[in-house]
Amino acid sequence: MADSKPQPHRQHLRVLELYSGIGGFHAALCKSSVPHTVVCAYDMNDHGNAVYAASHPHTPISTRNIGFLSPADLAAHAADLWMLSPPCQPYTRKGDRKGMTDTRADSFLRLLDSLAGMAEPDRPRYLLLENVLGFERSLTFDVMCRRLAETGYVWQALEMNPLDYGVPYSRPRLFVVAKRAGSFLAASSNGVVGPVPVVPGHFQRPGGAQAETRTIREYLDADNASTRAAHDALRVPERALWDAGRFFDIAGPDDRRSCCFTKAYGTYATGGGSVLRTDWAEGWEARMEAAFVEYRNVCDRFKPKKERMDVARSGTDAEAEVDKEVKTEEEVDADAEAEADQETDASQPESSPASSAPASPYAQFKRQPRKTKPKKPPVQPKWWTLLDPPMPCPLSRLGLRYFSPNEMARLHGFEVDSGRLVFPDSVTTIQRFKLIGNSLHVDIVRMLVEYLVAEPGECGGSGPE
Repeated sequence: MADSKPQPHRQHLRVLELYSGIGGFHAALCKSSVPHTVVCAYDMNDHGNAVYAASHPHTPISTRNIGFLSPADLAAHAADLWMLSPPCQPYTRKGDRKGMTDTRADSFLRLLDSLAGMAEPDRPRYLLLENVLGFERSLTFDVMCRRLAETGYVWQALEMNPLDYGVPYSRPRLFVVAKRAGSFLAASSNGVVGPVPVVPGHFQRPGGAQAETRTIREYLDADNASTRAAHDALRVPERALWDAGRFFDIAGPDDRRSCCFTKAYGTYATGGGSVLRTDWAEGWEARMEAAFVEYRNVCDRFKPKKERMDVARSGTDAEAEVDKEVKTEEEVDADAEAEADQETDASQPESSPASSAPASPYAQFKRQPRKTKPKKPPVQPKWWTLLDPPMPCPLSRLGLRYFSPNEMARLHGFEVDSGRLVFPDSVTTIQRFKLIGNSLHVDIVRMLVEYLVAEPGECGGSGPE
């Protein structure tokens, strides 16, 4: 059972957490004033479930495929509130944006069918959904809106970013709130995708609208012998600095903004999130400028012309090539497997609609036959390894490192230091990066859930504490 902050006038909610990950929704409920019990969490990711179980040991976890939950299965939980974060890959700017044709959208579409198939008294009173910006332009979003209208829900879709509430971290996301009874405090936003409405007592920036955004330093680990050793292991490797140093987003302790962490953090140079500059002594600005000037000079002088062409090309192509250079072996293997899958799909002849048997509604969940993984090409030496005499990358003087998992979690609003988020030793650092990158911002959800259940006349909570 979750440890909530109850208010006597509020109903105790039974909550069903779907696509639960490491428990971001659960953490938000624990920080809210809404009395609740999370009756079950559904997710198929073993690492995410291990973190969830360590952080919320009394909550049942199920690995059942959400797409196969029947109306009866869902009704058995008798949940008042569904909180869900469906897969974002079909809608993200980094993906192919296949939308409904992407099989990863299937489970959510089937969940909507099951919601419609439930008897009216069994349906949840509230729903809260999180996804990437771009989801609102998909056919999946249109289907969801129709299903909500058909089943008697009013909804609002809000674009929210923790940076707007004093957190030095930019993570814009789309949130959909829906309810079956009553009305929202900002009824004018019903059925609209847009910015956060102005509602007295809700969505308040701590310290007032003019309050300054906090510095990153407030979210960093304590400086002691133990953390220094752990941080040394998080140094950006030399090969990544040479390969992609010009593409890193570098943040310092006194900065008031950092870029969104994604599941690619620690693997890709671009699009994964900011790295931390640990040289912050007086005069760091001049040292950083000098390091980049030297780095560019070395690249211009010694890097083969073919490899330097990506500097002149615009964003996407250049970043994609650099990203390939700094992939881990696991990512290379995954790409090879994906290519084999595509070759297998292309080799399958198309059957005539008239002669083929009706496809099973679950056929798309079956794995396609996989060809033997293609052999990797010989690895060519990187240009900087041929420098004579050898030299370290000039950017290494900046002391760049990745944010630690705990620092990332604090920027996401998790109460790490009070034991609300626990990483088992079996979960590696890279796995922790991916799990946090796939999670959500806890304080944004806390504000939303209080707004969702509020009735006219109630006051809400402020932004991140």
